[in-house]
Amino acid sequence: MKIIQYIFIITTIISFDLSNEKNFNYLQDSSITLKIKKKGKDIYVYYTKCVNKCSQMFDEIYINGKKENQIKNKYDFDEEDNIIKLIWTKKVESIECMFIGCSDITEVDLTNFDTSSQNTFAAMFQSCSSLEYVNFSSLDTSSASYMGYMFSHCSSLRYINFGDAKRKSISYENIFADTNNNLIICGKNIDWNNLFPSQWKVININCGSNPNEYKCYKKNTNIEYNKYLCRNTCGNYYQIQNSNIYTCQEIPLYYYMDENEVSSYPQPKPCYSSCKYCIINGNNENHNCLECKDNFKYIIIKNDYINCYEKCESYYYTDIKTNKMYCISESNCPENYSKLIKDKNECIDKCSQDKKYKYEYKNQCYISCPKNTIERDNINDLGKSLYGKYFCKPICSEETPFEMIKTQQCLKYCDIKFIQEGTCLLNFEINDKKNKFI
Repeated sequence: MKIIQYIFIITTIISFDLSNEKNFNYLQDSSITLKIKKKGKDIYVYYTKCVNKCSQMFDEIYINGKKENQIKNKYDFDEEDNIIKLIWTKKVESIECMFIGCSDITEVDLTNFDTSSQNTFAAMFQSCSSLEYVNFSSLDTSSASYMGYMFSHCSSLRYINFGDAKRKSISYENIFADTNNNLIICGKNIDWNNLFPSQWKVININCGSNPNEYKCYKKNTNIEYNKYLCRNTCGNYYQIQNSNIYTCQEIPLYYYMDENEVSSYPQPKPCYSSCKYCIINGNNENHNCLECKDNFKYIIIKNDYINCYEKCESYYYTDIKTNKMYCISESNCPENYSKLIKDKNECIDKCSQDKKYKYEYKNQCYISCPKNTIERDNINDLGKSLYGKYFCKPICSEETPFEMIKTQQCLKYCDIKFIQEGTCLLNFEINDKKNKFI
């Protein structure tokens, strides 16, 4: 019977036509972050049939911080630890079966994914056999009515963070069928009686002085190590060995937990010597810095981790917005950095090359502020750039919505509907001495 249900769900989803434009809703900054701990070719990040039906299920994809030019459902990975971010500018009406059978995905973060209009999550992660951790602590399921088979056959699943997401009465048919016996599920304000069959047990988590607001369930009451449990239920905590109750202890300042540590009940490790501060959960292949020490001022970003160095092996550039220096592997300067000072191995922004280009706007250089812009007030707007140039700003901008601006002999409150190509649409007379409308 179970096999028949499984086949029925897959057949139904594959036959669902997603190619029609009416199946899409528009949204902003909706994304899913995946982790894949595997090096190799043709590794799936998305369900094949969905991509074939929709042509393009996501609009942008970043792999280890680098945007990919081609949208497809499988990619080659050169690293053992990969972070993938899928970004939507429009979404499918149904997200059924979205990652079914993607057997190399190990972690999923859905906290920035817009699901407010989704009514079913059926088989979304079914048969993701390597999946260990899912975070949808802020997922909106207020419109959902069915989450059947969502995690069925996820044999490696260890922790799900339900958080305090909006929920109503939902059918959870076989949602955890054939999952790991040591799977722990935690959350707040959830219809637990509907979610779990009677054999699931409530487990207690000791967060020390930090109160535990989550309620957690497990198929059994055995105590074993779970690397996701303490940091999700208690905060910046790690699990210590205790045969009577799950016990969590706060990670000390200037320490981190190595995500690649395979020993049972691993202990916190000191931050890398180049870090002033480091992230709580990192790995020993990176520096894991949040902030570099003063003498380690050169940065390399690897898998979203900050690595700090005393010098770059080849070339570097200075970000004019953050005043931070980044190493690059080749002599090709980044966009908007048009010149390489070879004796310093430095890429330099083009605004600093010629003194006559005094102004900067949208990463372009000008002798004077371009049309429809004005010079920033350097006292109020902190408009001076790193290289002594001055920023321009739009005549009407969101950052100064009520600024009174004088344009072509009219003085007005900044409102984009009253101005067009630098010309006032309303005829105002001006008293310049009083600097106000008359």
